Amino acid sequence: MRVMMFSVELEGDSMSGLTQNMIGEDSKYLKSTLIFLFCCLLSGCVSVGFSQYEALIQRILPPSSVLDKYQWDMMMGDYQTEALAISAKGKLVFTSQAGDALLFDGFMIRQINQLSTKMSQVKWERDESLNATKGKFIYRVLVDGQLYETIECEGWQTVSAIEQVQVCQGKQTYTTKQRLDMNNNLLELHQDLPFYNDRLSLVKR
Repeated sequence: MRVMMFSVELEGDSMSGLTQNMIGEDSKYLKSTLIFLFCCLLSGCVSVGFSQYEALIQRILPPSSVLDKYQWDMMMGDYQTEALAISAKGKLVFTSQAGDALLFDGFMIRQINQLSTKMSQVKWERDESLNATKGKFIYRVLVDGQLYETIECEGWQTVSAIEQVQVCQGKQTYTTKQRLDMNNNLLELHQDLPFYNDRLSLVKR
């Protein structure tokens, strides 16, 4: 399963060809800014004010027409915003100008550093020390570093050629659904979230 993403090369002095072409003469400044932004998203450093964050995003990113293929709609309950898929060092983050930051592991969201009005960090950590039912997996859900609950997840089930589903059981039942195109590119992700008690949806534009 693949996700088309805005790629940033963080090794050495070179950036990806796509990124280099988009940022032109300001490459050195913008590269350092992108690295700072990406590291902040992954580490939970979200103390930057929304207005500052928006100004930073506008400064480092190319014209919106170039980014169209990396744009997603992010929705949860009454909350809806536009998100950008950014990749660096093999990690993919969906981030918005509102400061939302969601780490995607290739199958589902595994870390949230901010979403909607909640600033808490939520992480899913695989727990190999606990005995799971055969064919299932155990995850510890941490909120700001504290155990919120432990969930048991089934393997992914193929519903059709373009749809897959995974069901997890904790305080309640959590379902994650993926819809793909015929080339195995992700088009939609719908994931029930512990702590938020709501469903997150990411839909490719």
